[in-house]
Amino acid sequence: MPEQFTILFRNQTGNEVTGTLRIDDDEDDCTVTFESPIAEITVTDFDAFDAFCRIRERIEVSGWRAICYGASQNCWPGGFCRSMAYGLKVYRLTMNRPATMNDVLETFETGLDVVPATVKEQADYYQRWIESQKSR
Repeated sequence: MPEQFTILFRNQTGNEVTGTLRIDDDEDDCTVTFESPIAEITVTDFDAFDAFCRIRERIEVSGWRAICYGASQNCWPGGFCRSMAYGLKVYRLTMNRPATMNDVLETFETGLDVVPATVKEQADYYQRWIESQKSR
């Protein structure tokens, strides 16, 4: 049965819209359909997180950022979040500190600590976090 989430998006001028994500996951891949006033996009990828990243990349060119943990600069799905949760969970990452189960968040939930970012900004933060683990 598909899961559905409502996601808030904000642009540089502070305008906000909500969109609906519908996630259809099977054993081989994940299809995510995004519908909102700004776009209608369907993507199939490895898991929900990767599919959401592909959707975000297409929307980012118009200046929109998703306001959820799956799009927060300091969040990324680790091995557990991908293999057991299909990208529906992410870790909140802190430099120089390993992620633990206490850092697990729902990918499409939001909170005051979300740091909206592009996919590239988020991936760059993740790479810096990996490097910070090596220097511990």
